[in-house]
Formats: sequence, structure tokens, C-alpha cells
Amino acid sequence: MVFQPELSLVVESPDGRAPLAFVVRHVVCAGYTSRDRSDAERHIQELGSVGIARPKEVPIFFAVASYLATTDQVIEVQGPFTSGEAEVALLLGPDGPWLTVASDQTDRFVERHSVPAAKQLCPKVLAPTVWRLADVEGHWDELELRAWVRSGRRRALYQEAKLGSLLALDTLLAGLRRRVGRALDGVVMLSGTVPTVDGQLIYGDAYELELADPLLDRAIRTQYAVRVLERDPR
Repeated sequence: MVFQPELSLVVESPDGRAPLAFVVRHVVCAGYTSRDRSDAERHIQELGSVGIARPKEVPIFFAVASYLATTDQVIEVQGPFTSGEAEVALLLGPDGPWLTVASDQTDRFVERHSVPAAKQLCPKVLAPTVWRLADVEGHWDELELRAWVRSGRRRALYQEAKLGSLLALDTLLAGLRRRVGRALDGVVMLSGTVPTVDGQLIYGDAYELELADPLLDRAIRTQYAVRVLERDPR
């Protein structure tokens, strides 16, 4: 029997709040999804600064284990060279789809050798609150994505962009279908990230995430801490 984790979520809509038990059957991480090629190039250069090779094509879509999807506020990683990436998570199901803010935590040490393996090594943190995609689809590009990183006592704005800087929603979903097929029930897709504010990756102790909707004057926020199991990766 294949283990399929269930996320306990809350759907927030203009009509109120309702519980959602979402069974995760597939998790797909999109990458290099900036709409503007220059933004994609900035992210490629950020990764290149820590020894990660340029991708052969963009965008890319990686499948990872379903058990990596979590709403936990403390995650464990193997080594010290991991970092979070603020993204939108799309959750597809019979009463959805829904969206929330998420982080594609990635092992940068392993990513130098294998991007799929680096994605597989770290949990993917989702906020426990979701919105119905139908409520925001008409102003998707105006939604705002932010992340802050904490390292020791220092807290700094790490990423900030509107979703209009990412590939259009239809383009992302088309890429997802090519990767998974037409059976999208139970799929969680992480959208791919935006460049960091100063062009530097930070191996933080904790991350704070926000997806803001200025039109409906609301936001989804979450945070998580990173526990490193082994300080020396060698």
C-alpha cells in the first residue's frame, strides 16, 4: 500500500472558513518559472554562485515523494546547506483547486550533483490556510509573495514579488499536466520561486512566508524553523 499523507487545512473564503482534509497523492516542484527571462537568469546566477549548474531547459517540473508535503512549523534536514524558497502551492482536488503559500526547501550541497535528489531531501512546507483559486484567479497577477529569513537574531526580507512575475497560471498547469497526466486529483504543485532581494542564497535558521491579496485585503502567513541533523556534510 502506498502511503498518502493527509493535510489538515482550513479553506478561507469571503463566505467564511471551512475545514479541508486533503489527501496528497503527488507532489510536483516547478522550477525556473519566471515570466521575464531576465528574472529566471537572476535565479540561475544565484544558484550558480553556490556551484549549481545551469539547467538544460526551463521551466522544469520535478516529482518528489508525497510525504514531503507538510504544514509542520519545524522541519529536519540532513545538512547545513539548505535554504527555503517562497512559492505558491496549488492543491488540486474534486472541490478545488486551492492555493496557499509554501516553501520548497532544497539541499544546495546535493543540488550541485543532482537537482531531483536535492528536492527529494527536504520537506515542502505549506501554510495550513488555503484560498479557493476561483476567488483570486481573476487577479492572480496582483497577488504578492514575500519571504523573510532569520539567521541567529537577524531577520531580513528575503524575497518579494507579485505573481505576475511568474509564468501565467494556465502555463504552469499545462506543464503540470505534461508531468503528471490528466489525473490531477490529490496533486500539490509548487509554482517555482522568485529571485532573492539581494541575489544571495541564505542558509537560514527559520523562514517566514506570506501570500497577500491586496484586492480582497487579506493574507496567508506561516513560518517554520529548520533543524539541522548533521553540521558537517562530508
